[in-house]
Amino acid sequence: MNTTDFYFAYGSNLNETDWNQGDRPRFNEVFDFVSRAWLTDHDLGFTYKSPSRNGGVLDVVASVGKCVPGVVFRIRSSEGWDALDRKEGAPYYYQRRETQVLAENGEQLNVVVYQVCSEELEKSGDRENSYVQPQPDYVEAVRTGLREYGFSGTQLDAAAARTETPHVDSFFCYGTLRKGDCRYGVMQKFKILSERPGMVSGRLYDCGSYPGIKLGRRGAVYGELIRVCDWKTALRELDQIEGYHSADKARSLFCREYTPVRLSDAPAQIAWIYELAGKPRGPAIQSGDWLKER
Repeated sequence: MNTTDFYFAYGSNLNETDWNQGDRPRFNEVFDFVSRAWLTDHDLGFTYKSPSRNGGVLDVVASVGKCVPGVVFRIRSSEGWDALDRKEGAPYYYQRRETQVLAENGEQLNVVVYQVCSEELEKSGDRENSYVQPQPDYVEAVRTGLREYGFSGTQLDAAAARTETPHVDSFFCYGTLRKGDCRYGVMQKFKILSERPGMVSGRLYDCGSYPGIKLGRRGAVYGELIRVCDWKTALRELDQIEGYHSADKARSLFCREYTPVRLSDAPAQIAWIYELAGKPRGPAIQSGDWLKER
């Protein structure tokens, strides 16, 4: 039994029209919108053939450095959960799994997600390598749902075509890596594709010659969302610059985390950020803007 009323939708259940086609309670009788969100370190996969869809349907697959976009809904009643179970064929084809997702405000939410049962995957191989081609109308139904909540269909289309789905290739820079400060040239080495002002939730601290952030629901920190071409090199070199040791976080000066970045002209996007590993080592910067303190 699930211990949360929150459900993370990443597939056709994002599409109200698709849901309402079935013999079940109407969409607005089951789902209450909570937040856009991301299931971190996971990817989309078409791992299971649905007889009703006559093709592959979506699953979530563990994959470091990738994030599955979706929406957190509050399910209004036990009847709503029963309707979800029937639609997903739970517990025989999909099963409920409790996990956490990263909400748009930066909060970690406990949710239920439906994942293809291991027994079903044994028929076609392991989850990571299993693939069943989906029907175009199913892919379009999911794409329409994603767009309704401000997500692109890029990751979905790549999964449907069985091509490489995108990794997180953006960084939120709030300190010396920002344009106008001493390490901006480092970011330029990675071939900047785009650069947009943004804001994340948290508190900014003055550590002397550089700032540090502690993520949280309160406060605002300003910087730039920088998307780069050579994200693999960026991860390796920035980990060294920021003193991040993935195998031994106790030795780290900063830890690399995921964060939603709020933009003035578009829905929030997911990015990497380097957060202070320990307690703040200096006074808070009340403006939340490092460049204003320079």
